[in-house]
Amino acid sequence: YSPLENDKDVFRVEVLDIAASAGPGTFLVSDFAETVHAIEFSHDAARRLFCSRPANIIKMITVDGDSMAPTLCAGDQVFVDVSVRNFETDGIYIFIFGHTFHIKRLQ
Repeated sequence: YSPLENDKDVFRVEVLDIAASAGPGTFLVSDFAETVHAIEFSHDAARRLFCSRPANIIKMITVDGDSMAPTLCAGDQVFVDVSVRNFETDGIYIFIFGHTFHIKRLQ
């Protein structure tokens, strides 16, 4: 891996220091998730992976717990579209319920 030469040539995804629980919930200690590093993609690869979504709405977080196995296991990292604010259709969502952070399949 080597970073692309010019920033305008990259699609940068921030990796956040936060885990969403696949089980009973991860207690949120802050309203702010720190960026620990970023992953860079070429724009062509990003278009294929993220269907032309802009980089600022794609983040990466870690899964905590095994209740979503084998789909998602503890320690897996997942891409999240943070622009999704409402349940719209069947899928895997991250959400806050009370003061806990979850990742679950919703139908």
